[in-house]
Amino acid sequence: MTAIVGALVLAAGYSRRFGSQKLSAKLNPKSSITIYEETINQLTNAHPAISKIIAIIQGGASSELALTNATTIKFPSDKIGLGESIAFGTQYISSWDGCLICLADMPFVRPETYRKIASQVTKTNIVVPKFNGIIGNPIAFGRAHFPILEKLQGDEGARRVLKNYRRVTIEIETNDPGVLYDIDTPNDLISAVRNVVDLE
Repeated sequence: MTAIVGALVLAAGYSRRFGSQKLSAKLNPKSSITIYEETINQLTNAHPAISKIIAIIQGGASSELALTNATTIKFPSDKIGLGESIAFGTQYISSWDGCLICLADMPFVRPETYRKIASQVTKTNIVVPKFNGIIGNPIAFGRAHFPILEKLQGDEGARRVLKNYRRVTIEIETNDPGVLYDIDTPNDLISAVRNVVDLE
C-alpha cells in the first residue's frame, strides 16, 4: 500500500510584524501571485509525493486568502499560537502516514525539496531539511509522533519535538535556500526575493 503523506500548512497568524496580512502580499511588484498562493502552488507541484494539503487559517477574522488547491479549515478562536495551530490541525490527519508541517509564509521552498522530504518520512521517523548545514523548514513527522504534536501549546513549534527525538531524526542536506526564508516583515520578503529567486 502506498504511504499517504500530506502537508499541514500553518496560515492562521495575524502578521503583526508585517503590518498587514502578509500572506496576501504579492511576491514582488510585477507578480500577481501572493505569498500564500505560491506556498500552496509549490506544495501542489510536489504531487504525488504529497497527496493532501490542509491549511489552518484564522477563525474569527474574515479570511483575505485566495482560493487554492488546499483544503482550508478555520481555527475556532481568535487566540491562536503556533502550537495550538499544529495541535488543532493534527486531528484532521489521523489517516496519514506522514505529515510535513509547513509555514504558509515560506513561498520559496521548491517542489523537489518537498518531494525529497516526503520520500524520506516513514511512520516512525522525523525528517528535517538543511541548507549549508542550517536546519530549515518544513519538518516532516511520521504518524507515531502525531500524539505529541496534538499536545503542543502557545508558541511551541514543531522544532521543540526534535530535542527529544534526535535518534529517529533524519537530516537531509538540500541545495534549496528557500528552506531558511520565512517572511515576517516586508524587508524579509525583499531579502528573500534577492537571495533566493535571483539564485535560480
